[in-house]
Amino acid sequence: MSHPPGPQRSRQGACRERRDEINAAFWAIFDLGDDTEAGDAAVRAAQANIDAFARRYDREFPTAVKCLQTDRQALTPYLRFPNEHWRRTACEPGDVADLVSDTVEEFRVARIDRPSRSRPGASVPPSCRGPPWKRTGAPDSRCGCLPSIPVPSSPQPGTRANRRGALQGEIHSDFESAGGLLEEFVHEDGAGGGAVAAWHRGEKVLDVWAGAKDPEGTPWEADTLAMCFSTTKGVTATAVHMCVDRELLDYDDRVSDHWPEFAQNGKAEITVRQVMCHEAGLYPVRRLIDHALELNDWELMIRVLEEAAPAVEPGTANAYHGFTYGWLAGELVRRTSGKSIGEFVQSEIAMPLELDGLFIGLPEDQVRRLATLIPGKDVAALQDAAEKGDLAGLAAARGPVAKLAEAMGLEIDPERIADAIFPPGMNEWIAHPETVKAQVPAANGCFTARSLAKLYGALARGGEIDGVRLLSGETLERATQVQNTRPDLVLVMPMQWRLGWHMAFTAEGIPPRGFGHFGFGGSGAWADPDHEVSCAFVCNRMGGSAVGDMRMARLGAAVWSAAQRR
Repeated sequence: MSHPPGPQRSRQGACRERRDEINAAFWAIFDLGDDTEAGDAAVRAAQANIDAFARRYDREFPTAVKCLQTDRQALTPYLRFPNEHWRRTACEPGDVADLVSDTVEEFRVARIDRPSRSRPGASVPPSCRGPPWKRTGAPDSRCGCLPSIPVPSSPQPGTRANRRGALQGEIHSDFESAGGLLEEFVHEDGAGGGAVAAWHRGEKVLDVWAGAKDPEGTPWEADTLAMCFSTTKGVTATAVHMCVDRELLDYDDRVSDHWPEFAQNGKAEITVRQVMCHEAGLYPVRRLIDHALELNDWELMIRVLEEAAPAVEPGTANAYHGFTYGWLAGELVRRTSGKSIGEFVQSEIAMPLELDGLFIGLPEDQVRRLATLIPGKDVAALQDAAEKGDLAGLAAARGPVAKLAEAMGLEIDPERIADAIFPPGMNEWIAHPETVKAQVPAANGCFTARSLAKLYGALARGGEIDGVRLLSGETLERATQVQNTRPDLVLVMPMQWRLGWHMAFTAEGIPPRGFGHFGFGGSGAWADPDHEVSCAFVCNRMGGSAVGDMRMARLGAAVWSAAQRR
């Protein structure tokens, strides 16, 4: 066959060059023997090379690109994860490499004589030549070579990843390890799914999801929401800080200055600051209500708190207000801004930042997006013990944080934990369809990871992102000052409470100025202003203790480490 001169012939040569690069990357994997780190790097290099081809030729060779993306997914089993042997598939390396070559060549020939739909005279920009890890210069929109690695949405039919919901979304190449961890968690758990997202220096660098949104195995989707329990407190805290920034109240105001009915029974001098750092002494929600379903009645809970007396002298100790924090902070927002906490979050945070999933009080038309909660064994044991009033069982069913506290010699008081976190009827409350629709601003926020990550991305950069300012740098500086370092009476561990946020801890250390909030079941979000990075994780398979489990800590470690290297 004779080929016409010009751009079409140039594309043929570029296509063959890319095919050869892909082949070389594939074969490099199998020359590395048992060198785990190098082997994994080669696999990821091969996957990235396929992605580069797909971005460049998605219009020229759409069928070839589709086939290549399937081959990309086939490479995943060659990755070797910690504490596992190198897993291999039945597919021989030569089969994979030959399939790549044959597919590209076949569709290159099929397309070469057809009129090109690309811009006449188009060529590959120098900055985009070669594999993505060797490129220099700025990304060029002419070939779509962005410094990120899109995760394919079409895994091989019948694979385990496909049945459980394959990893999807976008990952900047510097943050790939976090995406790999999410996929690992989904495979390990055998049920449920989740999403993780991160922003760095004002840029979204991670936004992936995987697994199932319900026990039936429905795949987690881009817009799937998860009920995130105490992760909600961090969002509520942001609303309070915005009210302070607008001079509607101040941290050292007395709560009763804005909410006169609150002054009853020894509470007249409690300050906004004491509420925000869990020093108000009003944590024992189990003693204030008869059944957890009462948590969904805003006016009832406000009246209950107005009539309550502090369990400990305000300002003398910090005891985690697992539920009551939400109405204390939320009512301050309502009294000073004129908007309910749910309305404030939507109009003043979600809409300006164009967030797709940040709800306190889920609208009826959004319920379809919500993932079904699936309790893990640790959470199930906690819930069962709390439901029965079995304090000994509650002490025995402790998650990793409680075990760490015990190892440090810190006292665990199961009765105090039950008072703050487990009112009677909790299982019924969690499962009740009206619970997600109510406004419980300490515990029932329904979020996407990308929304939380962008919100905290703004907080990591002095209160501004994408040209939208939520808070002034001065207010944010005040809000993130550590208020206490003593052990928490409920959570046992020293949480280093800021105003509404606790320290941001990861499996590889604690960012010195990091802050955020984790939640019962595993979710969480944090910001590190020193590296201008944020991370968020949402899930529906609940695990761990009152402040989550090690999934968020490990994901956070991957993101934090990548940000420090970048």
